Amino acid sequence: MLVRLRRNGANVNAYSRRALLGIVTNELNRGLADGEMVIKLAPEWAKGYWLVGAAHGAKGEFDKSFAAYSEAIRVDPQ
Repeated sequence: MLVRLRRNGANVNAYSRRALLGIVTNELNRGLADGEMVIKLAPEWAKGYWLVGAAHGAKGEFDKSFAAYSEAIRVDPQ
C-alpha cells in the first residue's frame, strides 16, 4: 500500500525500518520510540501501530500491544 511517505521532511519508511530493526535486535525501547514516530508522522499508515504493538508485546506489555494492534485494524481493516 504505502511504500514511501514523507511528512515534514522526515522519511517515515526509514523510521519504520529502524523500528523493526530495534524490535528484532531486542532494542525494544528504540523500536517502540521509532514506531511511535511512524504513527506521529503517518497516523493513517497501519504499519506504525503494528510496530508499536510488536514492541509492547516483546516487552510483555500485552494490554498495550493489543490496543496498538486494534488501532492498526481500525486504520486499515483489510
